[in-house]
Amino acid sequence: MRSSVAHRPYRDGDNLMIGDTVLNGRNDIVDQVLNAAGGVATIFSGDTRIATTIRGSNGARATATTLVPGPAHTAALHRGATYRGAATILGAGYITAYHPLKDASGATSTERGHDPPQR
Repeated sequence: MRSSVAHRPYRDGDNLMIGDTVLNGRNDIVDQVLNAAGGVATIFSGDTRIATTIRGSNGARATATTLVPGPAHTAALHRGATYRGAATILGAGYITAYHPLKDASGATSTERGHDPPQR
């Protein structure tokens, strides 16, 4: 039986974990967000995408790409604050929301982004 206590993210080597779940490559999670809310969704480990619905110019998922320096990067990764606003992702404009997730010590360990395309 799983504990009802919410797990906090932590790193295990190169993997980002919540409980016993490895988040790296878990595109099924971001696909569920896409299907429920539309737009695109990403899980970051630091500034690197580890699961995403965003596709690169080659059509492959844009994992291992980074969040470029700018307001979203500064808010989520340096201040540990949620960012809502415009961002350019792989050359395309989006209206975004980035919400940092904190580890047990309160440090930002990752963030999730849900990015409806700009119209």
